[in-house]
Amino acid sequence: MLDVYAKKHLMGLNSRKLNYRSQSWLKLASATVLVFSFAMLLGMVLFNSNNSQVSSGFAEGRSEQMLQNNRRALGCTGPNCKTSSQSPSRSLDAQTNKEKLFLFVGILSGRGYRHRRTAARTAWTKAAQQPGLVVCKFILSEDERTPQVDQELAEYNDIIFTSEKTNYKSILFKTFFALQYPGDTYDVSFVLKTDDDAFVNIPALISQLKSLCETPDCVNERIYMGRMARHSEVLLQPGHKWNNDAFYQHTGLTMYPNYMMGGGYVVSGPVCTALTDMHRRVGLKFTPIEDASIGFFLAPFDVRHIDHPKFYTWAAPCCFRPPQRRENGRYLIKAGLFELDEKFEEDLCSEDPWVILHKIDSPSKMKVVADKYANCTAARGGREYGGLVESIVGYYPERVRKDPENEAFFAAAGDRGIGIDVDGEKEGPLVKTMEPVKVDVLHL
Repeated sequence: MLDVYAKKHLMGLNSRKLNYRSQSWLKLASATVLVFSFAMLLGMVLFNSNNSQVSSGFAEGRSEQMLQNNRRALGCTGPNCKTSSQSPSRSLDAQTNKEKLFLFVGILSGRGYRHRRTAARTAWTKAAQQPGLVVCKFILSEDERTPQVDQELAEYNDIIFTSEKTNYKSILFKTFFALQYPGDTYDVSFVLKTDDDAFVNIPALISQLKSLCETPDCVNERIYMGRMARHSEVLLQPGHKWNNDAFYQHTGLTMYPNYMMGGGYVVSGPVCTALTDMHRRVGLKFTPIEDASIGFFLAPFDVRHIDHPKFYTWAAPCCFRPPQRRENGRYLIKAGLFELDEKFEEDLCSEDPWVILHKIDSPSKMKVVADKYANCTAARGGREYGGLVESIVGYYPERVRKDPENEAFFAAAGDRGIGIDVDGEKEGPLVKTMEPVKVDVLHL
């Protein structure tokens, strides 16, 4: 009996020990789980914190790398170089922090042409500068930078530099930089490329661009406007100034696609952005003739080609009477004094004025044009440039044509000035006093 009792007692003790041990292990396991969970939570916090710092550093590194890549792609150097670290493929919302600008004017120049830049500033660029509306910048290569150029930059703050070296392709490099820089620096509507020997009627240009926009606020326009060269031959003669064997070897073409002559042309900001984005992604083939190359680049784009008769952008000098001799052999016009050709002088202040006069080959002549233009306000009875003009009547969009306020203008203009090109298709308006442009060798 005792043995049975003892066995039961021992079994009870063992059972209590087992229960006690089970409870102890359960408590230990619970505590372990709590500690492990806390450790995991703490680890996640620390990991996320570190990962955030790493991600932030990585993002900053990527941002800086993108900025450097953009600078290299732009060929943009120096303290005046401003590039965006934003990817060009981002949505428009990502660009809202850029300064809005209606017109950027990129003016190609060179180290030895300070006299031209000074004449252009006095004639039109300084007066044209208006925040949010117009910015004018002269474009030089970095290797053209000298102490004198730096002094000029410090005084006027209107020069930017491309890192591409000066060579036979430098005009195209500078031109492409003129299209790249404003898109990376501003939320720009239009870009005008021109040269330092050109006079630009900025008020007339702005007025006409606004009336040519398909939308009232000129958003996402696709304009390519200038004086069009049609059916222009690719010159292959060795040693010729405009030889472009590189273009022929690359394309097999002996004729250029239609393009706007290089003395001055306008490209919409979104078109510039698309072009420079394509260059960054796949690279464009640069050849020496800049205006024909830009026209070739834009040929696949669905842009509105506007052949503007009041863009005098020829390679021939503008727009003065040749010196005349008297019977005694002396010049009728003394040295330093010039007279504008009657046609140019008449239209400079007209309701349908010259917008660009290119190849003004001396500061003295630039001053004559500027003085004539300064008197235009008085000659026009105090009226500012505005309204529609007949020289581009065929290019106005539907929103302008359907505006009741413009009914009288279009009724009077009708289809007058609309030309037909050699292929039998409408090619846009032509001024009655000027012939259609067909250029064989005139390139800038």
